[in-house]
Amino acid sequence: MSQPRAPRPTLRFVAYLGPRRLTLFASTFAVDRSHAPYKRPSASLLLACRNSLQVETADGTCVTSKVVLVAPQVSRRRLAAVDSDLVLVDFPVRTPEYFALEPVLGERPLLELGFERFAHLLPVIERGFAGALQGAEVKALHRDLVQAICGRAPQEHVMDPRVVKALQLIDELPFAQATLSAIAARLHLSASRFGHLFKEQTGTSFSAYVRWVAVWRMVTQWKQGMPLTEVAHAVGFYDLAHADHAFIETFGINPSSAIDPDNVTLVRYT
Repeated sequence: MSQPRAPRPTLRFVAYLGPRRLTLFASTFAVDRSHAPYKRPSASLLLACRNSLQVETADGTCVTSKVVLVAPQVSRRRLAAVDSDLVLVDFPVRTPEYFALEPVLGERPLLELGFERFAHLLPVIERGFAGALQGAEVKALHRDLVQAICGRAPQEHVMDPRVVKALQLIDELPFAQATLSAIAARLHLSASRFGHLFKEQTGTSFSAYVRWVAVWRMVTQWKQGMPLTEVAHAVGFYDLAHADHAFIETFGINPSSAIDPDNVTLVRYT
């Protein structure tokens, strides 16, 4: 029997945007990418405070639950959270939160969790739906969510200094110039050796990470009323179509929907 189609995406939400961090609160939220599944270079916690949510991966795995942790680079086909009071929190690779979650996930693409372990955080979560959290409170919520999952607070992770240097270069270079071969040469490594080291240390491929950084650079540079084409070119994308594809690959929705002021409340913090 085929799975029922998800409802049309309802993009009415509060999104807290930190340094490459997305924390989203939505009463109802649905994304249907059945025709073109997408991957995210982050672990994602999906927490439904009311009705259960449903998430489906490209291999046909479909989970209905109150809380699901999705591993990075899992090909995601569909998310349906109808009247769920959904909280979606991204834990990007190479962050202390992700490294704390990594052993909990193991090799599993999806992990169901009991809602009761998060019940003590509901007062903070309710303020998140109202758009009332400050940056320090969002960061504390991330830490507390990880602690509820792992039983310990996230700790700083020591990385290979060559990868640390590569991450700095990716941050500095325009998207089109941040190629595997160019950065490998600066580190005096072969492209194949550097690509393997990067994935080993960060948990994601070099190309996926560079696109993710470029998308977040777009998000950071965009201001109300600024044409998306202008931002895409400033970041280093070839054209808006290229930028749109990278944005959808990261977030599952197109950028014009994500910045619609009629339906989306954006709260930025540093």
